[in-house]
Amino acid sequence: MTEKYFRTLLQKHEKGTCSKEELQVLHDFCKHVQVKNLIASWDLDEKEATRVRLIKRIRQTINVHDKQRRKTMRNNTLRVISAAAIVLLLIGVINYQDLLGKKPERIVDMAQYKDEITLRLADGRIVVLNDSVTSQVHDKAGQLVCNQLPAGLVYDAAPTDGAQAYNELRVPYGKRFKVMLSDKSTVHLNAGSSLRFPVSFTGKETRDVFLQGEGFFEVSKDSRHPFIVNNNDLDIKVLGTAFNVSTYTEDNHAEIVLVEGSVELTRDAVQARSGFMLTPGNMAIYDRHTGSIRDEEVNTEYYTSWLSGRLIFRNSSLSHIFESLERTYNVDLQLPEAHTYDEVRLNTNIDFKNESIREVLLTLQAIHPFDFKIIDNTNILINLKSKTDTMS
Repeated sequence: MTEKYFRTLLQKHEKGTCSKEELQVLHDFCKHVQVKNLIASWDLDEKEATRVRLIKRIRQTINVHDKQRRKTMRNNTLRVISAAAIVLLLIGVINYQDLLGKKPERIVDMAQYKDEITLRLADGRIVVLNDSVTSQVHDKAGQLVCNQLPAGLVYDAAPTDGAQAYNELRVPYGKRFKVMLSDKSTVHLNAGSSLRFPVSFTGKETRDVFLQGEGFFEVSKDSRHPFIVNNNDLDIKVLGTAFNVSTYTEDNHAEIVLVEGSVELTRDAVQARSGFMLTPGNMAIYDRHTGSIRDEEVNTEYYTSWLSGRLIFRNSSLSHIFESLERTYNVDLQLPEAHTYDEVRLNTNIDFKNESIREVLLTLQAIHPFDFKIIDNTNILINLKSKTDTMS
């Protein structure tokens, strides 16, 4: 389950509009997914952090009732009611915080711009970017920060010796955007991703940026100032190269695919001697559970095709394909018994520039039978069943 869908279910539960299937999805998530600590790696604000603490109590309560059930054979209904009660408590605490005025202002900003491409400036302001216009972005003092072209942002500030001022570019599900940094390096951001970067690189030894999600980097060469991509898993050190990084927090692993040049992967970019070198045409896979890194030779086109509006899957699980579709089309695919979709593996190509989500699902349905029902523009119910009793 994606972070966005989890929050959507909580909101629907508050309004009493959750379907039976959605309640089951929420219940299964609390029981199975939370034990993997995926929520802990999400970029949560103060309000969402409160939700996390209380949602963890749901899991604890469910575990307690599991033990009681084994002893007393109680009905599973008790577990659902207990979980629902804690969700109601969760919502009450959050609303109480709002009434006390404890909700940070930035929560309001990001909530209203959740489906927009945004740029957070060094002064804290949020600028909404229209990916079809040409304009300029200025700070509070009226100074030019960057130029916006339909293709992306362009930063052209000269290097400075002072303190670095950082901007943060956020791209929501369903959109893609790029930025040319002040050193002429270019970063393409995929859906559901963010990049924090300096307005101008100072004279420090390294050029540091911070990635969440997925990005394709074309780094300008500067042997005196290595380029470092920081994320929650690894630091990626380069001098000049082209590579793709996928570090979505809801995935079990991070992937770095090198197209050309060379990169070094470390847990600490300062201690380069502990690094892992990657060569062109190879992919490094970092396992978040074990902390291990391995590499394998790959067709890099499979992992960079999103740059040209395509998704290529080879021997990919249906669950992985659905996760990619959620990000690409900005939809929530509701998957009761989600673990069963890991067992189905498919080969397929998707042209998301020209194909609607319905057309894509019909194509997948022809490869492997499942039913789907489009509830509204963003919510789709999936059932891995035979084509008899088809819902769509």
